[in-house]
Amino acid sequence: MLQQRWANYVSALGLVIVLSSMAAFALWSALTTSDLAHNATRAASLNDQYQQATYWMSEENRAETLYRLRPLPANEEVYTRAGDNFLGAMRAGQALRTTTENDFATTIIALHAQYQAIVQQEFTALAVDDPARVTETSAQSDAAIADLERQVQQEAQRHHALALQRLAQLATTQRIIFVATPLIFVPGFGLVVFCFALLHISRRKTQAAREEALLRQIREEAVQTELVRLQHSSLTDNLTALGNHRAYQEAHQREVAQAQRYSETLSLALIDIDEFKQYNDQFGHAYGDHILTTFATVLRDAPLGENAFRLGGDEFAVLLRHTTMAEATQALETIRATVQHQIAGVTISIGIATLAPDAQNATILQEQADAALYEAKRRGRNALVTFAEIADHITLLTSAQAQALRQLIAEQRLSIVFQPIWDLAHQRTLGYEALMRPDSCYGFQGPQEAFDIAERMGHTHELDAVCRAAILARAHELPADALLFINVTPQTLDHDLLAGTTLAEAVQAAGLRPDQVVLEITERAIARPEVVVREASRLRRLGFQLALDDAGAGNAGLEMLSHLAVDYVKIDREVIVNAPADTAARAVLAGIIAIARETHSYVIAEGIEDQATLRFIQRMSMPEIGSVQGVQGYLMGRPSATMAAAAELLPAELPAA
Repeated sequence: MLQQRWANYVSALGLVIVLSSMAAFALWSALTTSDLAHNATRAASLNDQYQQATYWMSEENRAETLYRLRPLPANEEVYTRAGDNFLGAMRAGQALRTTTENDFATTIIALHAQYQAIVQQEFTALAVDDPARVTETSAQSDAAIADLERQVQQEAQRHHALALQRLAQLATTQRIIFVATPLIFVPGFGLVVFCFALLHISRRKTQAAREEALLRQIREEAVQTELVRLQHSSLTDNLTALGNHRAYQEAHQREVAQAQRYSETLSLALIDIDEFKQYNDQFGHAYGDHILTTFATVLRDAPLGENAFRLGGDEFAVLLRHTTMAEATQALETIRATVQHQIAGVTISIGIATLAPDAQNATILQEQADAALYEAKRRGRNALVTFAEIADHITLLTSAQAQALRQLIAEQRLSIVFQPIWDLAHQRTLGYEALMRPDSCYGFQGPQEAFDIAERMGHTHELDAVCRAAILARAHELPADALLFINVTPQTLDHDLLAGTTLAEAVQAAGLRPDQVVLEITERAIARPEVVVREASRLRRLGFQLALDDAGAGNAGLEMLSHLAVDYVKIDREVIVNAPADTAARAVLAGIIAIARETHSYVIAEGIEDQATLRFIQRMSMPEIGSVQGVQGYLMGRPSATMAAAAELLPAELPAA
C-alpha cells in the first residue's frame, strides 16, 4: 500500500511538473511569435508609408520645378496635391508609430512646412517677376526638399531593415520552437504516459497520443496561418486589397525581366483619379475611400486584376503582359468608360508606355508612363495618352549624358586608383580594390553617375569591360603577397561576357594567377539571378575568388549569399557608419557576420574612417556570431594612383585585433 501511495505521489508530482512546463513553453511560443509578427507588420507598414511619403516629396519637387519653368495654375495644383498627399502619408505613419517615436514625424512635418513657406516665397517672386529672389528661394527650396527626402528615406530604410530583422527573429524563433517541441513534448508526454500507466495504462496511453498530435497540428497551423497573413499583408494595400507599392516594384522588375528575356510585349499604365482631393474635401474622406474601393473593384473585374496596384493616394498602376500598345489602349479606355458609368462625376487620367524591343529597362518604362500620365493631365484630365504620342518632344535622359557615356566606352579615357584592404588579425595589407575614375571631360559627377546612366541605357556590361581592361593593364604593379579586388556587375555575368576561359586568359596575360583576383559582385538589381549564380560559380571553379559587395544595402545581396558560395563578404559602408548608434543597423551587421561565419566567408567592413568606428567593429567580434577580419576605408588609406606598400599605411595607428 505504501508503495502504491508513493507511486501515486510521484505520478501526481510528475504530472504537475510536466504539464506546467509544457504550458509555459506553449504560452512563450504563442506570445513570442505574436509579438514578433506584430512588430514586423508595423515596421513593414511604416516602411510603406515613408516610401509613399518619399514618392510624394519627389512629386512635390517635380511640380515645383515645373511651376518654376511654367507658372501655370495646373502645375501649382499638382504641387499642392503632392504636398497634401505627403502630409497624409506622414500622418498615417505617425499613427502607426509608438508615442516615443512620434518626434520624427513631427519634425519632418515641421520641416516640410518650412519648405512650403520657401516655395511660396518663390511662387510670389515668380508672380512679381523678381529673378534674383526666384534664384535665391529656389536654391533654398531645393536644399530643404533634398534634406527632407534624405531623412524620410533613411527612416524608411531603418524600418525596412527592422522589418527584415523581426522576420528573421520570427523565423529563428519558429526554428527554435520546431526543434524544442519534440525535445520538450515527447519526453513530457512520455512521462505523462508513464505516470498514468501506473493508474490506467491503456486509457492514458491513447489519450496522451491524441493530445500530442492535436497540439502539434494546432501549433503548426497557427504558425503557418500567421506567416501567410504576414506575407499577404506586406504586399497588399489595406484599403483597396490591391497590391501595394512594394508589390508593384517587385512585379515591375520581374515582368520587365521576363518580357526582355522571352522577347514578349509588356505595357505599363499609370492611372490618377482626377480631382480626387476635391472630392475628399467636399464630401469627406469616407466618400474618397468609396471612390478608391469602387475603382479598385473595376480594376479587379477587368481581365487584368492580378496585375493592378495602388501606388499611394489616388495613383494606380497596371501591368499588362503580352499586350501591345493598341490592346492596352483599348483595355484602359474600357476601364475609363466603366469608371464614369459606375462613379458619377468621377474621371481618370491614364498614361501608357510599352516596353521597347531594344535595351529599355524598368526605370525608363516607368518614366515614360509617368510622362504620358502628366501629358494626359495637362490636356485637361479625363484622357488617355500613350508615350508614343509624345515621344518626339519628351527627353527622359539628356542626349549629352548618353553621348558622354558612349564616348567614355569608345574612348576609354579613365584612370584607375587603388584602395587598400587591411587584415586585422595579421596586421598586413590583404589586397587592393581597383576603382574607376572617368576623365573630367565627360562631365560625370563621379563613377557612380556613369554607371547609373549606363544601367539606364543598358550598357553597364560594356562600361564594366572597359574598366576591367584598364585594371588588368596595371596588374603588374600588384605586390606578390596581395590580392586584386575587381568589381563585376551582375549584368556582365548575365550577358555572358566572361564565358569560357576569357577572363582567366586575360588575367594570366596580365601576369597574375586567377587565385590572386577577387571578383566583387556588386549588389544591383539582378534580372536573372540563376544565370549570375551559374556564371559566378563557374568562375570560382576556374580559380577566381568571389566577394559579395555592399552586403546589407538591400535584399539582392543576401539572397545571392544564400545561393552562391563566396570567399569574402564586404559589408556596406552605410551599415558600418550607422551601426554604433542604430540598433537596426547593428542587427543587420551582426546578422551578416553570423551568416558569413556559417558560410566560412571572410568579412570585410567598408567605410572605416576613424579610430572609433574601427574599435566598434573589433568589439563586434564574438565567438557566437563571428568577427570582422578585414577593414577598408580612409583610416587605412584613401584611393591612390599607386598601390601603397604595407609599411606606408602606418599600422601604429591601427589597434591590434
